[in-house]
Amino acid sequence: MNDNDKQQVAHPDAQYWINHLKLQPHPEGGFFREVTLSNYVVTNQIGKHRFAYTSIYFLLTDKSPSHFHRLPSDEVWAWHAGDPLDVHVIYRNDDDDDLISACEGKAAGEVPRLDPEHFHANSSLTPPHVQIRKEEACTQEKPEKTYQQYHCVKVGPNADQDERFQYTVPAGTIFGSTLADGGKAGYTLLSCIVSPGFDYRDYELFTQEQLMSMCPQHEGIIQKLAYKTLPLI
Repeated sequence: MNDNDKQQVAHPDAQYWINHLKLQPHPEGGFFREVTLSNYVVTNQIGKHRFAYTSIYFLLTDKSPSHFHRLPSDEVWAWHAGDPLDVHVIYRNDDDDDLISACEGKAAGEVPRLDPEHFHANSSLTPPHVQIRKEEACTQEKPEKTYQQYHCVKVGPNADQDERFQYTVPAGTIFGSTLADGGKAGYTLLSCIVSPGFDYRDYELFTQEQLMSMCPQHEGIIQKLAYKTLPLI
């Protein structure tokens, strides 16, 4: 290993990780590689068979953020290296953030556990975020009550600056991500874990025009993080 290689390993830049992890461009922005496909198959919230979970490495840069998109599954964003990340989330309603049972900062036994067998046997008790239907996520009947709340969640290594190592984006929300201000690395490297697993058939990217018709009050972040024209997938 020459001195230049040693320097890259000690202070890796975005290109180092792209090469080392064999990452490819992602349609929503950034660079990725599939890492894990579960050996188990489940039926997801819209009645389709999907892997129980999938995971990828995901790298974002200043010039290539994650543009606004939506999934019918929960997605965990877990920070690994580089700069902190701002995850921009537009919730379907005020209850979305409460659908995730967060263990962070809680002692063992403080977090309520859901018994999957109990909910399977009692379909009427299925948790709200398992009942999401793609066509219901953006209802046209009462648009004034849909996608009103915007949140920015910081993911990174600095707990004293209100950052968290990982964040779970609730199914059905619209979200994207940018590098946090003040970073020096110029990139963020994460893992993204989707359950039920990611499938492009469930994946929705949004244009600025689409989002402005849904939630025009978020115009500032929409102009920043939504495509004017969708890329080919």
